[in-house]
Amino acid sequence: MRDFDAELHEICGKYGLSIERPFDVFLDTFKGIWAQIPDDEPIAFYGCSIGFSHMRKEVELGEKNVVCIVENNETISELDIHNAASGEKIPVVNIKDISRYAFDKIILTGFAARREMRQDIARFNAAIDIIDIYDILAASGKLYDEPFFAPNSLSWYAMEPTRLAYRNAASLDEARKHLRTLICDYLNRRDFVCADLYMREYIDRAYDDAASLAGLKAELELFLAEIKETIKARNNKNVFVFVVDALDYEMAKSAPFINKFSNNSLSFSNAHPPSFFTVGSTCGFFTGKRYVTDGDL
Repeated sequence: MRDFDAELHEICGKYGLSIERPFDVFLDTFKGIWAQIPDDEPIAFYGCSIGFSHMRKEVELGEKNVVCIVENNETISELDIHNAASGEKIPVVNIKDISRYAFDKIILTGFAARREMRQDIARFNAAIDIIDIYDILAASGKLYDEPFFAPNSLSWYAMEPTRLAYRNAASLDEARKHLRTLICDYLNRRDFVCADLYMREYIDRAYDDAASLAGLKAELELFLAEIKETIKARNNKNVFVFVVDALDYEMAKSAPFINKFSNNSLSFSNAHPPSFFTVGSTCGFFTGKRYVTDGDL
């Protein structure tokens, strides 16, 4: 079976375009750090946030010596996860009580409250080593202005500032930079129609590396044509359309029927709606048009 995402990344990488999603970059960085932590070293997490939910799905918490999960509210409970060393359930404890637990490192899971988290830790145990994935990524030039899991980071609406910056660029070099960003963003969202549109603009503007981008465009066209032929050759060509308003992706994955059905079907795990609200998305779904780029539907 062909790995669509892997092949697409490889093709774009050959031409110097990165289509890494902030979501994947963050979790890959977290998994790399997690792998370097000795199995017997006592560690903790700060926050039972959405970020923590995504992080715990990427690794097996039970394989490390996770002493506790720290929270700053009064709700104390337990997770159904066991400590690898003691075999006991990992407790969720209030930040005020962390002095009762011995651990060397604490991994921050929040985004907006990271500064307050650091202050809390310093107030109750300044010797603890703090691991902040966002800061680690920032040090390598990858800045996040919202949580890694934020849905807006993948929406078409979130790209509007880049489109405006491109149209209003004061110089050719500035326009080129924004245009490349748009191409990468559309490829990241698997919107090959708009990506092709902006690649044509790039080539027509005859930038220094336009020939390279023309090569990418041609290779992508061949790649997508091969994928279409593969889909056409499938024995079972039935298509079922389920349209549910405001259904979160994680909720959809937990639905028994949809989950079972998708396991035996062609599944697109990196698909995004054609608009950022219900009417625009639904109309775009049935017309093939995009609210942001095509105007009124």
